[in-house]
Amino acid sequence: MTSIRYEDEEHRKRREAQRRWVAKHGDENRARAAKWRAENLERARAYDRARGPHSTPLIGERKRLTKWASQIVRRAIARGEIVRPEIGECGHAGIIESAHADYSDPMVFRWLCQPCHRRWDRLEPKTKRPY
Repeated sequence: MTSIRYEDEEHRKRREAQRRWVAKHGDENRARAAKWRAENLERARAYDRARGPHSTPLIGERKRLTKWASQIVRRAIARGEIVRPEIGECGHAGIIESAHADYSDPMVFRWLCQPCHRRWDRLEPKTKRPY
């Protein structure tokens, strides 16, 4: 298993506490959420519609560009034009992904492990293009 590079010691402690809580209470929390949804189905559906992928046209376009950029990289790997490294730029092994700063230019990316890619997406906002 790959070790995760945490931002600081406090971040590591919070994440471990969250994992322990989910391991201990996950089933009952899922059951409580399912019960609430069954009792408030119309309200839950309205919430889902409001936040769904088609709630604003820009979100759908961004998702389309995201898939397109990933597909371009996958095809380049399959053709042998680029090689996915065993270790990402972050120094970790495991699942290595292409991390795009701008989806409109699919061949400009960084190789990052999955946890570092998620952290990078959270900490570094994408370009402010009107997707």
